[in-house]
Order: sequence, then structure tokens, then C-alpha cells
Amino acid sequence: MWPREQRVSEVLRIGALAAERWAETPARRGWSSQGGLALVSRHEFAANERLSPEVLGAAVLALLSHGSKPSGVTVVIESAWMPLMLVDTGGALWSLSQVEHLVRHQMMALYADGLTTAQRWELRVAHRIGDRHALGHALAPEVKQALMAAAAQADVRFTAMLPAWSWGWARFARARRAAAWWLWPEQDRSLLSRIEARQLVGLHTGLPVLADAEGVHQAVSAESARLGVPADPAAVMGATWLPQPPPGGQLPNAPTGWVSMAAPSVDTAVSPKAVPRAEVAP
Repeated sequence: MWPREQRVSEVLRIGALAAERWAETPARRGWSSQGGLALVSRHEFAANERLSPEVLGAAVLALLSHGSKPSGVTVVIESAWMPLMLVDTGGALWSLSQVEHLVRHQMMALYADGLTTAQRWELRVAHRIGDRHALGHALAPEVKQALMAAAAQADVRFTAMLPAWSWGWARFARARRAAAWWLWPEQDRSLLSRIEARQLVGLHTGLPVLADAEGVHQAVSAESARLGVPADPAAVMGATWLPQPPPGGQLPNAPTGWVSMAAPSVDTAVSPKAVPRAEVAP
């Protein structure tokens, strides 16, 4: 359905406010084995401009047409363009097709804009038989076509087209393994996940942008009350696109760990064992 990720030289981040081109930097001693990302260029969408596949395609073409041509590009698409949803199946022993039908039904109940509806969206569902929760992502065909057309016109190869949340979830799998909460940053919002036994059991996709530890802990307290689980403020891991931890990155007796997409990787105060010592910033 969507190209899978391979080794690439660049990442194209697609968000609600801008399209961004990031370059993979070589791994260095003291850095993550994946290296880090450096911002190459950014195309902001006009504040009064209605987001559309045409606007997105033009922005991506402008980014890819300037500078050196990458050997390959992973496209990571934020939820403003690729909605995601965690669906409770009740633990029923359903087939994947039945789970997909449930996810699509709930997508259709929430998303429709008159031009395209969730009924036509390309759907990807992550679910194992017997699991209570299924994670669904949806991509409108017009958005996919706009991205692929821009790549073809710029003569650039997309090696993967992935939901940004899933890309970050996989990229920092080792760093977040000790965390009970995982905060993912997008340009216009934050996504907060609850993790139990390394499984996703809760997901809030509509939080405001959370840029400091105090805001994160307030969100965790509210979400824990909604889910009926312990807040566990000392087991929060947050990601950032900044090269340094956000201001107020730690609070007394309630440490929040931060990992960064930018090079070098930064503080992971959630647990000293969460990542190798060489990857923890001083």
C-alpha cells in the first residue's frame, strides 16, 4: 500500500504548518547508531491558505527541486494529513478484515470534508488477533498522488511513506522501552500514548503543543484519569525536533526524558538504562 522504509539519506516531514526537508547525518561517537537529523530547508504554508493536496504538492516540489538530490527520501506524514486512531476491539477474536472494517467505520464517523471521505482513504491497521486495541492510519488518495507526482517531477525516489507517529515509535523503540507514557510532537499538536507491557493501550491525538515538562505532566495526569491508570510522572518519554531538551525539561521529583530527532540525541532522564550511556547528553 505504502512504500516501506529502507536506508535513506533524507527525511521529508509533512505537517500542518510546513513541509520540511531533513538530512540524515553520519553516526558519530557518542551519538545514536542512527545518527541524527539536520534541517536542510522548510516551506511554510501561508496562514490564510487552505491546505489541499495541490498546496502540499507544490510545497514538496519546491523543497525537492532545490539543493542536492538525495539518494532516497523517507516521507513522514503527520496526523493533519494522515489521521490516526486507536480503536478498542473489546478483545474479540476478530479477523484483520473485521478489525479494518471497525476502524474504517470509526474513521468515517469522525472525518469527512465533502471532497473525500474515510470510505475512500487507504487504510493501514496494526493489530494482532486477541489484542484489545488496533491502531489505524488513513491516507487520502489525493494526498498520496500529490506527493508521488512531486517526487516524479523532481526525479527523487521515495523509499518510504510512513505515518510520522509510527516512524517515531519505531525510531525510538529502545529509548522509550522503560516509559509508561510516550509524547510525540507534531507541528500543530501533541500525541500522548499510554504503554503497558510494551503495548499501546491509550492514545490522545488532539493535545495542544506541549513544549515543557510541566505541560506534559498536566496532560499525563488528565489522561491517566480518563484511562483509569496511574499517572506515573517519572516514566514519561517525550520526543522533540529540537537539538536540545525543551525549556523546563525536568521537574523536581518528576523527571521527564527527552529524545531528539536532531543530532545529537539528548537527555533521557526517564531511566539511565533506557539507552546506552553514550547516547545520553551531558
